[in-house]
Amino acid sequence: MKSLFCLIVSSFLFLGLSAQKTDLSKLSQEDRISYLTDLGRQAIDLFTEDMIGDDVAPVISEAIKFKFDEKKFGEELNRFDEKRNYYEVVFHDKSKGNNPPAKFTILVWEDDGQPFLINLGISINFEFVEERHPYSYYVKNGLPEIWPKYHYESHPDDYME
Repeated sequence: MKSLFCLIVSSFLFLGLSAQKTDLSKLSQEDRISYLTDLGRQAIDLFTEDMIGDDVAPVISEAIKFKFDEKKFGEELNRFDEKRNYYEVVFHDKSKGNNPPAKFTILVWEDDGQPFLINLGISINFEFVEERHPYSYYVKNGLPEIWPKYHYESHPDDYME
């Protein structure tokens, strides 16, 4: 019963992560790392069948100034103000040795704490634009039935750079 209660509470916590706007620049470094780690795990769980163990800590960048790059981003992201900052949350494929490639990459806006791109490691990108298809929609409603959850397989030349 106690574990069921913990599961229910953690589910609401994950739903709350993406339902609210969180200005990451106002959080302490410890709170920001915790928020980004939890959000990254939530995104992986939402879009894939893969599980990231609690022992796998992501690599989280410092704030990065957004600059449109057509090799990295879809055309829809071209309209974003280049004054916005984002964080890159990268979970590595530990089965690939000492310098493993990225397995999952989640890009999160600093000003609202919302993901705007999730890369599943093989050039499968999910981009989220608030007006058309925000990330919070998928957290609330799940994936459409025609979208099966992705299962990761390593493809070394298909990772985001």
